[in-house]
Amino acid sequence: MRVAIMMLGLMSPLFAGAECPSAWRADSESGRQLKQAVLEISPAKQAEISVCPSVVLRTEVPETLFGFNINHWHFERDLFDASTGDIPAKVTDALKEFPGALYRFPGGLVANRFSWEASVGPVTQREPLRSVQWSPPAKLMFGVDDYLALVDKVGGQPWYVLNLMGWDYQGLFTELDKDYVAQSNGRLAAHMLEKIGTDKPRYYQLGNELDRADYQWSHAKYIEHSRRSIDAIKLADPDARFVAFLREFNWKYRGSEQSRSMSKSTDFVRDVLTGLPEVNDFSLHFYYDARGGKEIHKFLPYRIKEFRKAIDYATDVREGKSPGVWITEHARGIQFGEVKAVEALPYTGNLSAAVSTGDFLIALAQMPEVQGASWHGLNSMPWKLFDDAADLRPNAVYWAMRVLRKVSMPRVLATFNSSPNNSAYAGGYDVRSVVFANATDDILGIWAANRASATAVTTLHMPTWANRKIELRHYYAAGEEGVDPDQPDLQPRIQLDSKPVTMRFDANGRLQLQLPPASVSSFSLTRI
Repeated sequence: MRVAIMMLGLMSPLFAGAECPSAWRADSESGRQLKQAVLEISPAKQAEISVCPSVVLRTEVPETLFGFNINHWHFERDLFDASTGDIPAKVTDALKEFPGALYRFPGGLVANRFSWEASVGPVTQREPLRSVQWSPPAKLMFGVDDYLALVDKVGGQPWYVLNLMGWDYQGLFTELDKDYVAQSNGRLAAHMLEKIGTDKPRYYQLGNELDRADYQWSHAKYIEHSRRSIDAIKLADPDARFVAFLREFNWKYRGSEQSRSMSKSTDFVRDVLTGLPEVNDFSLHFYYDARGGKEIHKFLPYRIKEFRKAIDYATDVREGKSPGVWITEHARGIQFGEVKAVEALPYTGNLSAAVSTGDFLIALAQMPEVQGASWHGLNSMPWKLFDDAADLRPNAVYWAMRVLRKVSMPRVLATFNSSPNNSAYAGGYDVRSVVFANATDDILGIWAANRASATAVTTLHMPTWANRKIELRHYYAAGEEGVDPDQPDLQPRIQLDSKPVTMRFDANGRLQLQLPPASVSSFSLTRI
């Protein structure tokens, strides 16, 4: 980071007083260095947030950054009354607080065996389908039309994961002829267009993790199956949008077909984006900060750095035009193979998970290529946004996302963070933040996460606001001083109705802020 900032001449805690650039090109080498530099956090004794107001990283944070996965099987059993077709008002009212949010359906791996045609029409005529390994075939009660009705009711954005594999009424992994599957997907697109209309974009994600899991598809096979479904869908809906499923890590195939060969992430990205030239978007999955995890690649800083590299490489493949990027699953991870899902559940949605999620979304705000993200998920073990055993109480992750959603400004400013690591987080810091400004530069917004279980006194450095008197509002979801935020039953303190406080920047453009312990915060600073 030190080298990158020095090259760019950026103001930062390490180079106080240096000039911010008056202009920058996102597609230049220095632009790439800047986009990486804002994601890195420098060590310091006290947290500081330094802002380059002349560098606008993006002119909009999309509403789709706040999204959710809907696993049809779990959603139906936790949050849907199949006898009445109703979803509890507590759930829909809570989701209405995220207008424009992305709703990904019918889920992740279950999407690869979902028959949309078995989910519509009279229930008595629906053929039972095998959806999960631990349950016999059953009729699909929460189907495509129920999903679209939910998205419409809460004011969301639909997002559909195509089944490129096939389905079976008894088994889980039956692969059907690619043309047969494509024809079904073409009928799906016609149905979706009729239901959604042309006012909203129709996104189709090209399968889920077909290069891994139980599938182990080669690059060529993934491209060919995707091609057939794309062609069928475009006949029904020429304006449909397609999203390739890629990865930012290398994968060693387990199947005999590939003879345990290594698929490099760069090769996969290159082959898919070259083989599907009309695909202008790609997706990745992102799990982080697993409890008890020790491998550095499972923590946010490493993952974000690799993610940034993958975006840059995809841009190179497309000769400088960056594809849109979607994080179609993200959440605090679990140590698969070491704990059962039910054992991990108390920790995937607790306050510690909420701070990790807030940290991640703050980073995404400074990545202009990212168009949306979906938290996993609207009740999908071992992740649950609503506690179906406690009167559908939203978890801490929900409240952290609500806090961030309180403050939204169109211009994301280049923000550099320095921080101590009193939390002993394996990623090496306590505080991450991002600063926004409105179009007239008289209101600032801040998102900030504090991992430490103590209040973090943080200095905001904004030289262009020197001596300005402001009205500050502070919203937060936070823990208690000195209390471990990883306790599974710890309920966060929520502040979503902040009273204004009058403050003033000093002559050097500095203002002290206090981030509560184990917290996700948003601030609005209005010039008065």
